[in-house]
Amino acid sequence: MITHKTSVYLWPIITLIGLLIYKNYLIDEYRLELFLNIAKDCLLVVLIIFLSIERRSKILQRLQSLIAILIVFYNLADTCVYIAIQNRLTLNNFFGNIEYYNVFIYFISIRMIILILAVVIVPVLLRNRKMYLPYPPSTSNLLFCEILLGLTIIFVIADNKSRPYSGGRAIDLSTNSYMATSVTQETLNRVKNNFTSLVQRIQNYFNGNNWYDIPQSEEQKPNIIIVISESLSMVDSKYAGGLFDRLPKIDLLQQDGIVFTHTVSNGKITPHGLAASLLGVQTTKTGGYAGMMEQFPPVKFPGNNIISYAKNAGYTTVIISPGQPYSFYQMGDWFKQIGFDQIYGIDSPLFINAPRFTWNAPSDEAMYNAALNMISTLKTPYFLVIETVSLHQSYILPDPKYRIGDNDLLNQINYVDGTTYNFYEKLKDLGTLANAYFILYGDHRRFEPLEKAEMDDGGYSVWHERIVCSIVGKGIAPHTIYNEPFSLVDMNSLLHYIINGQPVNDDIILKASLSKQLGMDFPFNISLVDDDHGTYLIRSEKYAPLYISIYGQFPYDQIPNSVYKDASIYLIENDQQINAKVSPPHLLGGGGF
Repeated sequence: MITHKTSVYLWPIITLIGLLIYKNYLIDEYRLELFLNIAKDCLLVVLIIFLSIERRSKILQRLQSLIAILIVFYNLADTCVYIAIQNRLTLNNFFGNIEYYNVFIYFISIRMIILILAVVIVPVLLRNRKMYLPYPPSTSNLLFCEILLGLTIIFVIADNKSRPYSGGRAIDLSTNSYMATSVTQETLNRVKNNFTSLVQRIQNYFNGNNWYDIPQSEEQKPNIIIVISESLSMVDSKYAGGLFDRLPKIDLLQQDGIVFTHTVSNGKITPHGLAASLLGVQTTKTGGYAGMMEQFPPVKFPGNNIISYAKNAGYTTVIISPGQPYSFYQMGDWFKQIGFDQIYGIDSPLFINAPRFTWNAPSDEAMYNAALNMISTLKTPYFLVIETVSLHQSYILPDPKYRIGDNDLLNQINYVDGTTYNFYEKLKDLGTLANAYFILYGDHRRFEPLEKAEMDDGGYSVWHERIVCSIVGKGIAPHTIYNEPFSLVDMNSLLHYIINGQPVNDDIILKASLSKQLGMDFPFNISLVDDDHGTYLIRSEKYAPLYISIYGQFPYDQIPNSVYKDASIYLIENDQQINAKVSPPHLLGGGGF
């Protein structure tokens, strides 16, 4: 060791800086936290340089190297998680997912493998390389300790003032939730004492009391065909008001009926979309990939179960869902308990000879062909659900004729656009829609960062969880547009009216909205922005969007209008419904680096 200079190993520094540069490039939407990222990254880089200083003591050298490896490993894991599901690896996320580690295998991609190999190879190549600082070790140690202290103070200040979601003229009352584990008892007491009437209406909704007095039509009940299309995002539908013209054929389909221009998925992943639309449950924070039987057991949420409601009305209920192994999210057990008469999953004989693609699943086209062959044999009325998977990462194109360029996402969108429209056209040719509804909606927005055009047009406040949603069929005039806020929880209510023969028009849709179900004045929708910290986004045409958390110190007096105040009470009661029926998640608070 050169005593008048400080020798520093290069491998931890180069590896971490490379990771941070790539992660900040990857996590484009986090540019809204620019100053927080700069403070965080500078703190990490200075810390890793300090840990890379060569020491005389072998024990101290090994301890420093171990800490440096842990920091690099965390940032590698954080980057891989973001590549997979656009989430950050926080403590909540880690402890919430630790027992579901086997799920991660489904998200491994070529990009992730290359990144992991690079992080392993670079330290090996640089293991003996050093640089030298022009100070003796004692001076360097003091200097770095002072720099670390200063950067820590800057990071704490930036962290306390950070706003992870902004833009679109939204109000942000969400940051108080970051360290909270649950709704406070003080908040619950306030709700109980001051909102008795609203709480009773919310309870009536969860109990299914709202469906007792739906008028029964004497006409033949309509067949219902629902396509829950993986990651079908509204931003790609020009006709629905999106920024991009990537779904021209689906737009033709939508023009044949009613298009919902302001529909959101209530959550962020497939189980959220299924729970919202089929059980009428708003998702809450979980901190992880808890299975559906743990989060939303149908036997404990019977009030708005649309499948059991359809069965009681005489419907044959069928689901085609070969998009993932049944063990994933416990979907197999969930489909059985929710009440489907027939379930065709990934191992169904229907697909025994079908080629396999994303997640070892058959193509969307194979699912549609199975449905077309099945429909003529189904006892009417029937309630048929098809859950697709092709637009899920990693993108594997089932048919090269849909390839339009080098962008895998755009190729996949083109495939989904073409095959969905072809299925719809075949249904029309068969005369299936004469007494039926064809319903198309995304389960959630796609797992991709918001694009620059979205960020420039309001960012999360405008485009978060916006999904395609349309209904074509019995009595619906072409080119009908519904511009009020709508969500998959509202779709659950609308399906109850459809099953009872009510027409799909503005009056019934508005009546089906959660706001009207709860006796509120103006329609709104709610999406779960952060299922780790529990941030919700409430939107209404009448008011600016609001980011809010109901956890921790609840900022009720800061909520700017009665609509959002009532919506927040609903979120609190919804959270109590879920946590009263399901074991509370492991939420330890705090974020990642």
